This record gives sequence, structure tokens and C-alpha cells, in this order.
Amino acid sequence: MRMKSKPHRVLLVSVVVVILATAPLLGQAKRVALVIGNGTYAKIQSLNNPVNDAVDMTAALKRLGFIILTKTDADRKAMRTVIDDFNKAIQGADVALFYYSGHGVQLHNENYLVPVGAEVSVAGDVQDECVSLSRITARMNEAGAGTNIIILDACRDNPFKAATRGIERGLAVISEKPPESIIVYATAENKKAEDGGGRNGTFTSALLKNIERPESFMDILTDVNAQVRKETSDNQKPAVYESLSHRVYLAGSGSASGPAVTVVPVQPSLPVQPSLTVEKAYGSVAIKVRTGGTLYLNGTAMGKLTPGSSARLDGIEAGQASLEMHYVDGKSETLTADVSKNAVIAVSFTYVSSVERPKVPENMVLVEGGTFQMGDTFGDGSTDEKPVHSVTVSSFYLGKYEVTQREWRDVMGTNPSTCRGDSLPVENVSWYKAVEFCNRLSAKDGLDPSYAISGTNVTYDFSKNGFRLPTEAEWEFAARGGNQSRGNECSGSNDRNEAGWYVGNAGGTTHQVGTKIPNEIGLYDMSGNVWEWCWDIYGAYSSSAQNDPTGASSGSRRVLRGGSWGGVGRGNFSLRSTERDNAYNPNGSSYGDVGFRVAVRPQPQKHNLALTATASASSELEEPNPGYPAPASKAIDGIKDSDSNRWVTNTKAREPHWIAVDLGGRKYVDTVKLYMFGTHTWSGKSWDCNWRDYTINVYDGERQVRSIAIKDNSQQNPFHQIGKYASKIECVITNAGDDHIARLYQIEIMGF
Repeated sequence: MRMKSKPHRVLLVSVVVVILATAPLLGQAKRVALVIGNGTYAKIQSLNNPVNDAVDMTAALKRLGFIILTKTDADRKAMRTVIDDFNKAIQGADVALFYYSGHGVQLHNENYLVPVGAEVSVAGDVQDECVSLSRITARMNEAGAGTNIIILDACRDNPFKAATRGIERGLAVISEKPPESIIVYATAENKKAEDGGGRNGTFTSALLKNIERPESFMDILTDVNAQVRKETSDNQKPAVYESLSHRVYLAGSGSASGPAVTVVPVQPSLPVQPSLTVEKAYGSVAIKVRTGGTLYLNGTAMGKLTPGSSARLDGIEAGQASLEMHYVDGKSETLTADVSKNAVIAVSFTYVSSVERPKVPENMVLVEGGTFQMGDTFGDGSTDEKPVHSVTVSSFYLGKYEVTQREWRDVMGTNPSTCRGDSLPVENVSWYKAVEFCNRLSAKDGLDPSYAISGTNVTYDFSKNGFRLPTEAEWEFAARGGNQSRGNECSGSNDRNEAGWYVGNAGGTTHQVGTKIPNEIGLYDMSGNVWEWCWDIYGAYSSSAQNDPTGASSGSRRVLRGGSWGGVGRGNFSLRSTERDNAYNPNGSSYGDVGFRVAVRPQPQKHNLALTATASASSELEEPNPGYPAPASKAIDGIKDSDSNRWVTNTKAREPHWIAVDLGGRKYVDTVKLYMFGTHTWSGKSWDCNWRDYTINVYDGERQVRSIAIKDNSQQNPFHQIGKYASKIECVITNAGDDHIARLYQIEIMGF
């Protein structure tokens, strides 16, 4: 908080000190400004205020003693030319200031200023049609001015409506900042700034009202921030980033080396009644955490933090601020920070979660389970990427890299690859050989092989803990970045040259794994290098929501994902995370640009929990026995319940009944296995039957976090992956008709 007051006094003889507005700071210090205002756009929406903003800022800065270079409604050539002139002018300057008002966009975290003649139909045009802000910051960095100031009133909506993918609203934080700098944004990162209803934009209007005050520039910006937030009802929040070792004044300072002054005698003044002006002040909080969770400021969720991460909150009103971390294990921690004006207060959350997380195997990434929209969410895909549908996948591990030739040779003893190199991905591998590799690697590492292989017949046991190929749904979820997805079209980036090796940059060969950028969860080469086998038989998508789908039930092709160096499929476009391909005769054929990576389910400790279950009264199964054995066929009129030596009639057992398991706190649940039996009654006779309808509901406290509905399941003792934190598991038997019944008698839960 800052308070201003004028003391009550009587002056008999006095002087007043008047600052000459045109006098430069520190005597004859050199100060240079470049001002650009673009508003009259030819191909996109025009803006009313930027030209006025530039004219008025030019006048204000001239009064402050700046040498001015000004351009309004500049095309790309004019902007680049004046930037080069600015570079020459600021060599050896004490202050270099750049001001821009107009359209601005962000592409791949790089900021671009939009010239009046820009024509952009796809995201790739931005680099050719617009001017990168880094062109200016690089020149300011090289010039070595004593102080660098960048002011950007350029955070309007994306003006290029025909090119929405990849182009984001607002501007990103400048990563390479000039030394001794102040960078001012009209609004926060990725947010919209108002063009304003008067002569000037909302932010520039507030700046013009304050910039000529004889105070520290940081103090001025604090007041500008408060005025903009007040005028926009807190919808627009200017952002300031500074890296200074000194205070900056544009219109004078309290130092002896300040600007020239003129002493003018004045008449004695009359007594003045003191007044009090209260202004809001803002500061920042730097935060460190040891355990991941959600950060709250004064009761409002601010975002998620990963374990061991740091963050900074800016624009917090001065005073006491309450900070809370809500952790993934249900615990919370609260700290109080005394926020002061223009200061950064450091706080550290020290809580370490007692919930044991799955241990990540070497060179694998834990992909935490979640729900996503699978298929062509970008609108430019093939027909086999449709319809888009909701898919939930359980947690699993996935190889950080594609399987290399060294890894293949260590397990299989051979190297089938055409492009040779230990760190290159293995290729020329059939789907069948990839499955065989998984089983051999499992045996080598002491795990239970996931596949039963008989000739060319391969079946997969989901209850095994060995290595395997990912399902197609798992692969796409991971390629998109899992629960941390930023919506990129390629894995990790919208720029295919950053994301992977493809026909346009690979030079006709594979490349060492891990040499392109990772995606959001740390996976490499999910786009490009080699296509990757998945478990699934290739088939059409369903429009219905699915849980852990495993592909078509029959067919002769297996799914390929990810694209390759050779441009199989649709060339450059095959790098998209949603692109699907497939191969004939996968058990015998191999291809020079096809490889794979391995997956494995978490390996939790096994818990046989005491079932404190409640059964529905209508089923007369009030205390299910976890040790109940699977019975043989019983009499026609019912099934004998041996633990209570009574009969459960067909009528009662047809009705819904359940077992609900209280986990005794919040636990990470990996899998649930159900033990049940059933009978089928027809023409007065009964047979053992595996047809079962049931639903598994997973609760975290009072909140349901997952539901798995199964109809006509024929698997004996079915096994389901959960991959959620939970406090209660409930299984409900919902029998379908009068001619068959089912009895659930045990749940086995695996987790931590």
C-alpha cells in the first residue's frame, strides 16, 4: 500500500522546483525510442487506436528528451528497415525504448508483430509475413544500452481466422531478454488486451497519463497496472518483467545527478487542507514445491505444479496472501505470504507425499491414466481417424525411446536393420518378431511374459506384468502428451521439424533416437524416425466411449503409428499424433521404416484387502466372504451359498447386488480382479455360465473418478486396469434377464 499526503503548512517565503520536461535524464544522457503503431490493416480486422497510440507516445517521449523513430501503418519491409535504423541509433545509448501497438500473435512460443499488409492463411505463413520480436530484442541485446525498455500493446485476438491451429491468442513471455531490461505487456501471457473505446487503447491510455511523472518507472507501471485492472474489472492484467540492477527514471529522480532545474520564486501560499489518497500496490510470490498438486491463491485454483517444480505468481495485491497446495494423496498444506509493493516473496512447500508412486523402470515414462478425445480433433485427417470418440486409458509405462539396434541385438542376437548403428532404432522388424522380443525381454528381466505364442496365433494376458506393445489408444494418448497435452498436432510441437525426422529433413535414413525434442511427458520420436507397431488389429473406429480398447476383434492387418523418415502414408502429414497406418501380413512382413517401442503395466504390490462390503438387501448377500470358493453347478431352483449354508433363489440373484471395498484411506489403485460365477437356466435345467453384466465404480472420497460398464462378459475372473487414486471400489452386478444369474464373491485389488 502507498499513501500520499500533503502536509498542512504556511509558507511566508518559498521557491518551487520545476523540472524541465525536455531535459534528458542525467544531464545529456542519450535516450532513443522506436515507436510503431499499426492499425489500418488491409487483409485482417483494423484497429482504431494503434496509430493514435503511436502519435501520442511519440509526443510524450519527445517531451521526456528521447530521440524518436516513429512508423505508423508500416508494412513488413518498412518495419524491418526502421528496426535496423533503431539498431544503429541505440549503439552506446543510456536508454533504448521500443513501443509497439497493433496486432501481435504467438507461434510456437515465439512472438510476431503483424505488419499492415500481412496475409496469413496457414500457421507457416506467419514467419514469412510478420516480424519476429526477437529481431528487435537481439539488436537491443547487441547494442549494450544502459537500460532496455520494451512496451507491447499487442495482445489482441488472433486476427488470422483462417489459420487457427498453432497460432495462439496473445503473446508469450520473451525467453531471451536483453540485459538491464524492463518488458511490459498490456496484458498477461496468452490473454487478450482491449483496443479501447476512446482515442487510445486501454493500457496505453493509462500509460500516457502516468509516464511523465517524476517517479521510478517501476512505480509508474504499478499504478498503470492498477488503473487498467480497475477499468476492465480485472479482466485485463498488465504484466511486467524486469531484470535491473538500478532504478529507472524517465522524468527525474531524487538523486543529486538528476535533470536540470529552474528555480522560480512564488507568492506565499495559503494553508492547504491535507488529503489522503490510497492506491493499490502489487507484488509477486516465488513458490517451490516438493510434492505435486494444485496451487491455490486465496481460495482460487491457479494451476497444477509437478513434483520439485518452481513457479511465480505476479500481480498479487499487497498484504497477506493465503497459499495452499492440494496434493494428489488428499493432503494439503497452507502458507501465508506478506506481499509488498514491487517485491518478490519466496515461499517453499515442504510436504512429501506418503503415497508410494509406482517406480518407473529405466528408460521408460509413466503415462498416468486419463480420458481424451481419440481421432481427428484437428479437422484435417483421413477418414479412418473418424469418428472422434472418448477413450479412457489406465496408467502404463511406455519406452522413452524407440527400441534401438543395440537393445534388439542384446535380446535377439541379430540385427535385421538396413540403416546400421547401435543408437539407431531397429527396423525391418515384423509385428510377430516385435511380440517375440517383448516376451524374451520379459524373461530376461524376470517378468511374466505377456503373450502366449503358438505359431502365428498370439494372445495377450492383461494380468501379466511383462513387456508388450502399446495398444493404439495408449499410443495416441501418450503421443498427445497424456494428461499434460498442450494440443499439438505432432508429438511435442506443431513444428514438424522440431518434432521428428521425416522425408523433408531425414536425408533418406533413420537417426539416433532422442535427438528431437521430447513431448510434454518426456517421450521422444513419437513423431517420425520409424513407424511403430501397436498391438491392435486395424479396424474402423466406434463412436461410443471406450475404456482401454484393444482394437478390432478380427482382421489381417496390425496398426502402425507415428510416421517415419521415409514418408510412408501421407508424407509430411504422417507425423500427426492421430495419423493411422497398417500393414498386411504383420506376422511375416517387415519394412525398412517400421520399428516399435515397448510398454508395460505398473508392477504394484498385491493387497488382499479385507472386504468390509455391503451387499444390497434384496440379494440377501449381506456379508460377502472374500474366501468363497468358485462352486460347481447347483440345483435348478438356486445356488447354494456355502458360507451361510443357505440357498439364493434365482429370483433374488437376478437382482443387482454389489461388493463395496473401503481401502482405508486414499490409495493408488492399479488393477481390480473380480471373482464370480453364473448359471444359465433354460427348459428347467441349469448350466454354468460366464455371461455377466457388471459395473465397476471408483471413488476418490465422494467423487466418482471412473466407471467401467461391462455387458455379457465371458472372461473367467475378469481383470480391469484402474490407474487412479481412490478410497473406495464398488462392483455392481446387473444381470440382464430371467434366464441367467451371476454371483460376485470376491474382489482382488492391486495397488499402492
